[in-house]
Amino acid sequence: MNTIENQLSQLRLGGMHRSWKAMIETRQHHELSLGEGLEVLLQAEAEERIHRRFERLKKSAQFRYQATIEELNLETARGINWIYRRDHAR
Repeated sequence: MNTIENQLSQLRLGGMHRSWKAMIETRQHHELSLGEGLEVLLQAEAEERIHRRFERLKKSAQFRYQATIEELNLETARGINWIYRRDHAR
């Protein structure tokens, strides 16, 4: 098992490595078929890469403020029209 973890680290497959360790800890790897286990590992790696890309792009954008959707001030007093109209979106 340690060889698998080493190889995943050497190949820089961080998402797969973390998912594999979680599967070993929960003993889930015994319950899954080879195809199901591989699918779980590949999905974890894909999600990790998407997350890393998003974080890299966000960092390179150098936003002045870090805000979440919940923190946005959407009061009508600000004069922002939030109605999306398909014919105006280009």
